[in-house]
Amino acid sequence: MNKIILSALLVLLSSFIFSQAAAPIYSVCSLPSVINESSGIEKTGPNTFWSHNDSGGQPAIYKFDSSGVLLKTLTITNATNIDWEDIAQDQTLKTMYVGDFGNNNNNRSVANSNGLKIYRVSDPDLIAGNTTTAGIINFEYADRNFSAPATNHNFDMEGFFFFNDSLHLFTKNRTSPTNGLIKHYILPSTPGTYTAMVVDSFNNAGVRITGADISPNKKTVTLVANDKIWLFSCFKGSKFISTGTSTVLTMALTQKEAIVFSGDSVVYVTDEDTGGGTRRLYRANLAASLTPSIILNVTTSTPLLCSGQTATINVSGANTYTWSTSVTGQSITVSPTVTTTYSVTGTATTGCKNTISYTQNVSICTGFSSSAKQVDEMINLFPNPFSDKVTLTINEANFSFIHIYNSLGSLIYSAQIKQENVELDLKDQPKGIYFVKLRGVKGSITKKLIKE
Repeated sequence: MNKIILSALLVLLSSFIFSQAAAPIYSVCSLPSVINESSGIEKTGPNTFWSHNDSGGQPAIYKFDSSGVLLKTLTITNATNIDWEDIAQDQTLKTMYVGDFGNNNNNRSVANSNGLKIYRVSDPDLIAGNTTTAGIINFEYADRNFSAPATNHNFDMEGFFFFNDSLHLFTKNRTSPTNGLIKHYILPSTPGTYTAMVVDSFNNAGVRITGADISPNKKTVTLVANDKIWLFSCFKGSKFISTGTSTVLTMALTQKEAIVFSGDSVVYVTDEDTGGGTRRLYRANLAASLTPSIILNVTTSTPLLCSGQTATINVSGANTYTWSTSVTGQSITVSPTVTTTYSVTGTATTGCKNTISYTQNVSICTGFSSSAKQVDEMINLFPNPFSDKVTLTINEANFSFIHIYNSLGSLIYSAQIKQENVELDLKDQPKGIYFVKLRGVKGSITKKLIKE
């Protein structure tokens, strides 16, 4: 009870720091009775979940459905539940990780039997029996001081997730008085003994974090507390909590300990049995609160240039733009002599950023005049525009090869020229602009072709 009262006071303090809105959350079901202290949750099917109990519980994970029916108990025979605090999954391999890293008193050490551990289990949905063994990740914190006073007790971990082959861990913060700092550590995801390194941090005004997850599209990170959900987006790399934007949603105050994404905008949350009808599974649709990602689109006025010719490259999808050429604005004019890749970073009004690259294709076009009149005298495309097939007539004996590119500069056809009249069958290609390039001993020329 004292823990809940303290959390309520810290919530009040945090309201002066973060703008907040109510989360659209509702109860789905009561958890199976065996899961009386749910401290982690993962979703592995349309309506199926895995969870586990907090400190002192059985070394087992429990599968249940959205009706609250217990489907399976899987015991990890080489594990001990000293203080299991969260569960995470590699969405590709379906490997499950159970974090035995609760550390309320700052006294757990890799040097003794109560060391910090993460248990690694193969896809539990594919395990036929009710027992399994786990690979073990042992670790210590690079910056921990065992003799530190309570003002430095920030090594109690309660939330983590898998991202880019690594495990990302977030502290609960038990400093007293609180300094409000949430630290983000990183660990390898393979069994072994490691030192967890701090890679990021943020100050949440003292609210204690109890769970974490990342969306399947890797664009949103969420942290949960007893009555709050944090959403972080538009971050740079794995600096999830110190870069980009953040949103805080509020919930009714219960001892919520776990959170998991279902798709990119829905989360499920569980709380522990503290009496009064808790020990439940909740669902929240966060779509209205997510910061939209930036999708940049790049086009060029001329997909295939002769060396030295000019093209204008345009971008859309953001508010402001900075190109790799140091030009700012929605377009750049370029005159490359060789095929060149340009990049542009777009920034939205929300502060979100994205970078996209575009390759401007260039043909040498040497040995022949590139004037329209002389090109027409050397080659003829009929009909142009066309619908399915087009006939190429060649009035120049020095051409040996033909290449056709689409408007993105991708090669869609290539062949050796063996006769003056060549029928080109492009019925499977979409409507748009194409470029026919003829290459010979004297060089090459290019002519535009339009499919309607």
